[in-house]
Amino acid sequence: GASSSFSETVTAAPGAGSFTLAGGAIAAGGNCTVTVNVTVSSAGPYVNTIPAGALTNAQGVTNASPGTATLYNNATVAKAFTPNAVAPNADATLTFTLSNGNTIPMTLANPAFTDAFPSGLVATGGAVTAAGCGAFAPATVTAGATAFTATAGTIAAGGTCTVSLDVRSATAGIYANTSSGVTTTQAGTTGPVSNTANLGVGLVNIAKQFAPATILSGGTSTVTLTLSNPTGVALAGGNF
Repeated sequence: GASSSFSETVTAAPGAGSFTLAGGAIAAGGNCTVTVNVTVSSAGPYVNTIPAGALTNAQGVTNASPGTATLYNNATVAKAFTPNAVAPNADATLTFTLSNGNTIPMTLANPAFTDAFPSGLVATGGAVTAAGCGAFAPATVTAGATAFTATAGTIAAGGTCTVSLDVRSATAGIYANTSSGVTTTQAGTTGPVSNTANLGVGLVNIAKQFAPATILSGGTSTVTLTLSNPTGVALAGGNF
């Protein structure tokens, strides 16, 4: 779609590689804005230039300088807990994977992204591990912190950057966590939010009973074991 702040015809067909403007008029001392929505299907950046002299009008006045703008792909973020279920007060590693779909390196803004932990989940404290992220910051996180914010770093062209820190909770339950999108200095805008990662906290409980509870010598009773999982996350490979 296309729009303009003054009266003229803007032609921008879906799927077209260009658009045109015709019949525009600008008041003396005024200005106008033309907006056209575009999409991309491959790695950026895309440099778009209107050459000098491209503007024509009835007065024969044109643009002496070109108009240039660059469009970048936003960096993206995905997250996961490892393991995705732990006992109360046990550590799980929270990992963020930042991806750069551009053909040039991207520099993280300050802030680059923020992850506000769900109530009851906190940082264990200590080192923040970063791989594939040039000059990443911060290098540590405070014990008991209820959020994490990235403040510096770079992602290589077409590359990924992984950031990891430990978190924990003293309370059983399921902790659903989503972080903000990533902002870079080149794009200047924030990308899409992350996926939602779930961390289950709790101990598997075992209850048992005999039925009947009283039998004669040589009789038969059935023992039933009931295992309950309070974490909200499916558990597998258990044994006892």
